[in-house]
Amino acid sequence: MNIEYRDGLLFTEITVHFNKQQKVISNIVIDTGASHSLIS
Repeated sequence: MNIEYRDGLLFTEITVHFNKQQKVISNIVIDTGASHSLIS
């Protein structure tokens, strides 16, 4: 996992697998103080 520190935030990318397909989503913010994770 590559994590980049930019503008005071941590960014990464995720790969979502669904129905034998995959999608890479970049510029995901890692919120280290969050109690839950949400992807919409």
